[in-house]
Parts: sequence; structure tokens; C-alpha cells
Amino acid sequence: MLQSEADLWVSNLRALRAGVEMRKPDAVARLKLQVERLDREISAYVTRREIRALAGIDIEPMNRAIGLLTARMDDLRAIGDLIRATPLDHDYNCTPEAAVKASEIITGDGECTGEYRAGDPGIDDLADDLKRAASDIRSGWLVIAKRATCAVSGKQPGGDLDSGKPAKLAEQYYHWVRELHRKRMSTWSLDDVVCEGLSRAECAQKRRCYVEKVYNELVAGLTLYAETYPPLGEGHD
Repeated sequence: MLQSEADLWVSNLRALRAGVEMRKPDAVARLKLQVERLDREISAYVTRREIRALAGIDIEPMNRAIGLLTARMDDLRAIGDLIRATPLDHDYNCTPEAAVKASEIITGDGECTGEYRAGDPGIDDLADDLKRAASDIRSGWLVIAKRATCAVSGKQPGGDLDSGKPAKLAEQYYHWVRELHRKRMSTWSLDDVVCEGLSRAECAQKRRCYVEKVYNELVAGLTLYAETYPPLGEGHD
């Protein structure tokens, strides 16, 4: 189902706010870029309104457009007012868009499970150790995303995310992503298939690449995780 322009704007605002809350290195720059673009659009509409007025043409459409853009500018400035800390120098966390999506996935009772279930697209035909790795990765991603998006989702975190198995999975996820970056391994397929639940074909279409490339990236990343982190014992439950 296609989103309306208003829905797309709301999604954009949520991602921008998530970036600010998560102290993303590019969060301020992204916000500033959109403010500058809106400012140019408003100026252009003001000029067009003046020309239409001189020509005796109805200016009400221009007034409505300027009103909408001005309201959006107020939205962006409100997000700018949330900036309280210096952005991080390095970032190995999930993207703001993924964090917002995770906040929608996570249930209100604080469950952060990414356990594999038969039929999961993109995972179902993989070896058992890779399925386990995918479950751990998704669980760790959800924990990190929930910590980062409480302000975005408007919900308080349910359950203890800072100790036991959730904390351990989040820590492993963080270090695994750092290792992927260090080895210059792609995370696109892992983000789309493991974390967001897309099929390999959907990921390939989204990234405009072959399904085989998605499969190879997926197996390489999951193998690295499976070989680095054995299954958590009962002591972490």
C-alpha cells in the first residue's frame, strides 16, 4: 500500500528525530539540509505568489503551499530544539530508519525476541548454526533499537534490557557490526534480511543487485557471527 505524502513526511520526521536522539554523526547535517531545502521552496513559492498577484491570478493555491511548507519548517525546528549533545564521531549502530522500524516491531510488553521461526523469508533454507546466528543478531538489534527509540516510539522500555541475555546479545551485535566494518564486509543484506525480515529477492530488488550477491553476503556475515559467538548458555537467560 502506497503511503500518502503526509505519511511520508511523518516517517521522515521520525527518522530525523531518531537520528538526533541516537547522536548519529550525520544527524545535524541531515536536518540542516532539509531546513535549507524547505527555505528555498518557500522563497520560490513566495516569488510565484507575487507574480500571480501582479497578473491577477488566484494566489490561494500558493498560500496553501506556503502554509504547508511553513508548518513543515516548524516541525524541523522542533526536532532541532531536541539537540542536546554533540554527535558521536563513529557510528556502528543501526540506521535511524531501521530504529524507527524496530520500534514498530517491538511489542509493548518489552519482548525483544528475534528467535527463528520456520518460514522466515531469506533464512529458512540456511544451516542451523546460521539460523541461530540470525536469531541472535535480530534479538541484539531489537534490544539496541529499543534502547535508542523509546523517545521516538513514546513508550517506556519494558523489561530489563541492560543485563542478562538481552544485554549480552546487544553487546555481541555491536562488536559483530564493528568487525564487519573492520573487514569491509557489506551489511546491507544482513540489515534487510535478518533484521527487517525481507526475502532475499526483495533485498536484491531493493539494492538492485543479483540474488546470489545477497545470499553470499548473508552467509558470510552469519558465518562470522556463528564462528565468533557460540550459543549463550543458561547463565545468560
